[in-house]
Amino acid sequence: MNSGIFVHKNGPDNYFLPQAIEAQLQEGNAGDFVLLSKATLNGLENPRNLRVAKKALSSEKPSGEWNKVEVIVNEDKIDVWVNGVLQNQGTGAYASSGQICLQSEGGPIEFRNITIEPLR
Repeated sequence: MNSGIFVHKNGPDNYFLPQAIEAQLQEGNAGDFVLLSKATLNGLENPRNLRVAKKALSSEKPSGEWNKVEVIVNEDKIDVWVNGVLQNQGTGAYASSGQICLQSEGGPIEFRNITIEPLR
């Protein structure tokens, strides 16, 4: 399935999607970043919705099993961990704060044990 966790969501929706940085959870691509509606990261130009591929081999569990995803945001720095493996890092995000959103696209998705904690 296709889902994700949006961070730094700011302002109104643009181009169908809000301006945000998505930690992609789409099957086979968990750990990618998708820069939505001209959001920028890592100094990349982004005319609309840019995908930034994960840095490690897939650490996803087989379809139907639960995955543990951690998205750590420290102002304009974002790290994405999938099942204990650092999959992606970004710096210089277009914003240093914003809303968190859970996304589902094209099919059902379930989230459980969601926690939000301050940085230590």
